Amino acid sequence: TALMPTTSLVLDRLQDTLLPFGILLIVYWSAELVWRDRAVFIHEIVDSTPSPNGLLLASALLTLAALVVALTVAGALTGIAFQIGLGPVPVEATLYLSLLVFTGIPLVLLGALAVFLQALAPNRYVGMLAMVLATLFWHRGGLGGFQHPLLRYASAPTVGHSDLSGFSPLAGTFFWLMGYGGAVACLLT
Repeated sequence: TALMPTTSLVLDRLQDTLLPFGILLIVYWSAELVWRDRAVFIHEIVDSTPSPNGLLLASALLTLAALVVALTVAGALTGIAFQIGLGPVPVEATLYLSLLVFTGIPLVLLGALAVFLQALAPNRYVGMLAMVLATLFWHRGGLGGFQHPLLRYASAPTVGHSDLSGFSPLAGTFFWLMGYGGAVACLLT
């Protein structure tokens, strides 16, 4: 029998695709946001403005969050177009909102880590390398990285969805681990 492109199947594929692509976008755009003033030699003018440093940090974090939202919305629209194009399957638009939660929150937390690492780095390329290494060792837990879930920043179990039973019981674990990651992100910023 042929598989129909149900929303649950499309969401599983989108989550697997959006997370690595989102990490690459965050690595690049965090470097661009933090180092753009120095690249055009106006960092001294920006530093002399009466705006607080927290405002500049918040604007960089909100910009990365908007990037994550745009990426997940584009992925959801692509999934909906894919479903409509392949057959008469009901499109469950509310399930596509879960893509913002289960893919978006870890990416936003990784954006906070990326801005933190870029602020500490001596140049943008060292910051990008530090973020890639932090993602490989700290977020993914591979290549000799941490294995315990509380030591893996912004990493949570994959929350699947079934048409018969809804979201998996790992949704509660996901929210607890993302709350923990949010507390660490507050400490980083």
